[in-house]
Amino acid sequence: DLLLNLQKRIVKAMESFRSVASPESDEKDEAHLPSRSAAVFTKLSSRSPKDSTMCRARALELVKIKLLSLRESGGKIDSNAVKAAIMASTIESLKLQSAEEVLECF
Repeated sequence: DLLLNLQKRIVKAMESFRSVASPESDEKDEAHLPSRSAAVFTKLSSRSPKDSTMCRARALELVKIKLLSLRESGGKIDSNAVKAAIMASTIESLKLQSAEEVLECF
């Protein structure tokens, strides 16, 4: 099956990336990602994840969570807070953790 083969190749690539990019410790700095929890940004030649309905839905949920958290902590929800939540959530929604998530984007 073509999709199963593609999924296996994505898993292998992600594992390879994590083994190279991650130090033994979970210490995070600009040069290294935390081991085993490194998210990746992906793009297949046919479509970008930012255009997928899955990433859009994830971004919307993250915006809701961020704004609800801000409100519950007594913060002010103004246009700047909304813009910041949208920007951060959009980026966060594109960080994919598994081959399944990568395939869901396309």
